[in-house]
Amino acid sequence: MNQNQAKVISIDFDHAWVEIPRRVAACGNCQSKENCQTGLLGIESDVRRYRLLNDINARVGDTVELCTANGTLLRASFVSYLLPTLLALGGAGTGQFFANDAGALFGTLAGLALGVLWLRRTERIGNSKTPLLSIRHLSLS
Repeated sequence: MNQNQAKVISIDFDHAWVEIPRRVAACGNCQSKENCQTGLLGIESDVRRYRLLNDINARVGDTVELCTANGTLLRASFVSYLLPTLLALGGAGTGQFFANDAGALFGTLAGLALGVLWLRRTERIGNSKTPLLSIRHLSLS
């Protein structure tokens, strides 16, 4: 599980806005945390903010842990990038087989559209089951 400390900056009904400063190490085991470029989600910006379900009743100013389960980012990347690409290529090949170049174009567009629709559906289902990111109280050890 990847974890980073974050600070709650505001509460929005049942969600909390958390903030992570730049260059936070991806894990607590690194000896060069200040120089780490592989922070959680690898986003390059001064401050990263996320709106997350506040199921721990955190308050503004609390320091919490922002967590992602192992393999979550890899699965999300696969679903978001590889699957639509494969559907587009499959559509292009099928279209090419049946109707030459025009069919390949139509098949590619149909494959991409199917991929986008599938992603939107799974996003709604996935967000209701297990979110990509979650927060928990900071455990001092």
